[in-house]
Amino acid sequence: MGTNPQAVEQPLDLNVPENKLMLALYLAIPEIENDRRSLNTQMGMRRAKKEGNWSGRAPLGYKNKTYEDGKKYIAPEEPYASAIRWAFQELSLGMSSMAEVHRKAFKLGLTCSINNFHSLVRNWIYCGKIRVREIDGEEEHIIKGLHEPLITERLFDKVQNVLKGDVKPKKSAIATPEDLPLRGFLRCPNCHRMLTGSASKGRKTYVAYYHCKSPCKVRFNANQVNQNFIKELKLFRIAKRDQPKFLQEIISTYNEVRKTASAMRQDYIDELHILDYQSINARELLLAGKIEPSDFKNLKMHYDSKVRAINLKLTALKERFEPKINIQPLVINAIKTLCYLPRLYQTATIEDKRYLVETIFIGMLIYDKDGYRTMNINSIAEITYLETKSYGQKKMGQKSRLKTLPHKGWNMGLEPTTS
Repeated sequence: MGTNPQAVEQPLDLNVPENKLMLALYLAIPEIENDRRSLNTQMGMRRAKKEGNWSGRAPLGYKNKTYEDGKKYIAPEEPYASAIRWAFQELSLGMSSMAEVHRKAFKLGLTCSINNFHSLVRNWIYCGKIRVREIDGEEEHIIKGLHEPLITERLFDKVQNVLKGDVKPKKSAIATPEDLPLRGFLRCPNCHRMLTGSASKGRKTYVAYYHCKSPCKVRFNANQVNQNFIKELKLFRIAKRDQPKFLQEIISTYNEVRKTASAMRQDYIDELHILDYQSINARELLLAGKIEPSDFKNLKMHYDSKVRAINLKLTALKERFEPKINIQPLVINAIKTLCYLPRLYQTATIEDKRYLVETIFIGMLIYDKDGYRTMNINSIAEITYLETKSYGQKKMGQKSRLKTLPHKGWNMGLEPTTS
């Protein structure tokens, strides 16, 4: 509109060419001052993180607080903190999808979007660590924070392994009718695909079946399959008169496992020593100018990842086997439970039945008209099966029926069984 602005304190006549230089200075000096303040703020926040202090707005699950001396800190905030703890525990099981866990956590009070939830479960701060990002050639650091962690570092690492797919997820506790407790555990004897289950309407009522998918026509009556499974569970039942023998066998196996764990621990420690030696050599090569800084940085990152993985394994061994405990009372209670295993299975809920199947058997079960075959079982259950079978043969004088469960010896015939 033909009007030119003028500064009261620093008036400039732009009709004079030299005054344009002064205008450039007036505009540049505040910009430089703002950039300097921004840089100082960033470096101050980075320095605070290196000291273990969280700077800025508290993440979800924490809230900003101030000590009496004016120093800032973050503390857990409910109900977000409890919901986050539950979410990490649920994800570590590998049984539920990210969306399902987010939906349940939202009902517990964790009000965040699914995208923020993806970032939340990968944030180091919840296990008591603070991530200091790489900047201007300075390496990234993971610093132990001064705040209270919501979860353990082991649980955080376990969740990260599940999210990356390094941990094979357990079978999902799918919703299944009461007549089909083994749905999802059976493999087709013909095409080796997983059997599903459904109910077919008869003349008067519905009849449940385990069946394969088209074009395979394998189908078994669910009631017969379930009853035969209960008969299989009887092979793991322990007679009261045999309890002392099982007690001695299981304690002996436990001691052997502890001995193996001790040897593994020493192997991990030796591997850490080797990695330390390699790191020192790489640093000396860098100082001597024989390798490039970028190569040393890659070696350092590879070294740190290996050390972190080994330390995680050492922590797991320590939590499982240290301190040494007297397992005899626990084994006695477990043996008493096995005395009534078939009855417990029959009276259990559908969720407990499926959990029991996962606990005893490894992998899928194959069922045909002759019964169950090709069943892999865990080591303790294997001891129970083998010893129960051998005790029964000695007392009853019966020949063992040929099965493909693990055997101590070989059943020789036209086709030898697997060991």
